[in-house]
Amino acid sequence: RTSRDSEAARVLETAAFVIPKTNYWNPFGAKTLADGSINPNRIAGLDSDDVPDEGLDLRVRKYRTADAGRRHGIVINKSYRFLAGIRGTWNNWDYDSALLYSESHSDDLIKNQISTTLLQQSLALNTPDAYNIFNGSGGSIAEDLTPNPDHVIQSILRDVTKKAETSLALVDLKLSNPSIFPVPAGDIAIAVGVEAREEAFRDDRGEAFDGTTPFVDLVTGEVSQSDALGSSPTSDTEGSRRVYSAFTELVVPVVSESMDIPFVNEFYVQLAARYENFSDTKNVLKPRVAAFWNVTPGLSIRGSWAEGFRAPNLVQVNDAGLSRINSVNDATRCTALVAAGEYDNLEACPSYKIERYSSGSKDLKPEESESLTFGIIYEPEFLPGLTLTTDYWEIEQNNLIGLFSLDNWAQLDLLARQAGGSNINVIRDEADEDDIVLYEGTGLTPAGRIQTIIDPYTNLNTRKVAGVDYGLKYEISLQDIGEFNFSFDAFNLLKFDQEAGGAGQDLLDLGFGIDGLGDLIRQDSKPKWRYSTRLNWKKDNWSAGLTGYYVGSVLDTGATTSVDGETVQWRVDNWFKVNTKLAYSFKEGNLRGTRVTLGIKNVGDRMAPIADERYGYMHKLHSITGRYYYLDLKMKF
Repeated sequence: RTSRDSEAARVLETAAFVIPKTNYWNPFGAKTLADGSINPNRIAGLDSDDVPDEGLDLRVRKYRTADAGRRHGIVINKSYRFLAGIRGTWNNWDYDSALLYSESHSDDLIKNQISTTLLQQSLALNTPDAYNIFNGSGGSIAEDLTPNPDHVIQSILRDVTKKAETSLALVDLKLSNPSIFPVPAGDIAIAVGVEAREEAFRDDRGEAFDGTTPFVDLVTGEVSQSDALGSSPTSDTEGSRRVYSAFTELVVPVVSESMDIPFVNEFYVQLAARYENFSDTKNVLKPRVAAFWNVTPGLSIRGSWAEGFRAPNLVQVNDAGLSRINSVNDATRCTALVAAGEYDNLEACPSYKIERYSSGSKDLKPEESESLTFGIIYEPEFLPGLTLTTDYWEIEQNNLIGLFSLDNWAQLDLLARQAGGSNINVIRDEADEDDIVLYEGTGLTPAGRIQTIIDPYTNLNTRKVAGVDYGLKYEISLQDIGEFNFSFDAFNLLKFDQEAGGAGQDLLDLGFGIDGLGDLIRQDSKPKWRYSTRLNWKKDNWSAGLTGYYVGSVLDTGATTSVDGETVQWRVDNWFKVNTKLAYSFKEGNLRGTRVTLGIKNVGDRMAPIADERYGYMHKLHSITGRYYYLDLKMKF
């Protein structure tokens, strides 16, 4: 069970609603109230030609219900797991078979949520019990000093729920034989296996989110499928798949030490393949070839080539639809605004908020990859316990699954309109008189503002990534002091190139810009360097550890400014944190099998560097958890 508090709900720009003219506190309301008395809240001296005696309805676009307080979420997670297996040996064959079933449930209750329907009903009242949206905050930016009465706030609240379920059923069988067939350098080893599994999930977003109890505007009749203020509508989603797979692997010795071949102490090859049959997407067969060459005692070379895949997950295939509010650069409208002299260029044209509607696709193909690795292992005889490794690797991925992005869809819409058509994924308002004037002389058919962009999951770009991993391990035992184990691992990103595919390449060919392409090293969550180091000590019942983590600096593509006409991105500083622990293990007596650990995480109390992200830091790279102490007790029975 976990709980969380989040800020009070706010009105989404694309889910604006109307404050009826009947609202008691409406400063542009009717001159008289329903009982015939003078409206004390109507602004005196209003021109009847601008504000009629019966008042005006007002549209709310930006407002946060701060006086209602924070929303409180309670999440209860339950998991069940059953595993049974058998393993053994028969006639030189090792066998291992298992049956697994697991299931998890998540119930999410959100209290203190504002119902848009109840809020508008309160706003429609022409008595002092109406919700007052015009009372300001009392001059404070930290809290609402002029809140509505509690009974008014309670009248607009409702509890909302979300539920999720996942399940996995799996059965497998693995067989291996270390000596299936003899060859001059030794015996060929083999491993084979088969597996069948069924995966399923269900996401029930609750009646406040999935359209069961939609919000219908009392004045305009406009419908929103979400009645939870500040939350976009989300459809219920469910899906399942069955997967049948098989693999085989051979380890073939080519040269052994007994052959006495110069500079080839040992050489063997690994051949492997895996087949997967999916009920809801393309089937795949992928090979792998690897080799190990022990040049001399202490020096070895290793390498591999492989093809891989990643099937689209169940959400990407089955998602019934997810609505969110995002910003878009409307290429069509900006072209007209630049032509009208409103802006100097398209880059200066501001974005605006729209609805993004994403959904799954049954037509998705698996992501496919090809990888190559080459490495050296050095274990010097003059310093036993020391191991040095260097591995170069590169991966090319195709058919990457993702969302095409709103700006790209908007640019495709401009491209279609220049040819006399339009993009069916870009839904716009009808062009009004101002739009008709704006588009005169542009050669484009007048178009209203974008309302919604349909952005389904699709197979997109090609990605090429390469890097080098460095490793150092040293183990030493000092009789009077204890055993020490030191390791240092570094990761150097050499290449991270993203290429366009499909419609994205069409946009590039026509001179349109697409974000997220080209060399992406040090862009957002892709630092050039990372490393970790560990020092562990153990003597008798005592043990201790010291760990350090380093992440290099990156550039935040979401935070930019212009310096001398050049775009400059915000630099997110490098980050280093240290953890330490001390443990004691009971090996005798009644407490045998008990381990007590006292530790400190983030010893230096290093805070995450500031970034233009939702919570002010890059969660994929850093942690906002400051220094904290913990005591851990483990017992084995």
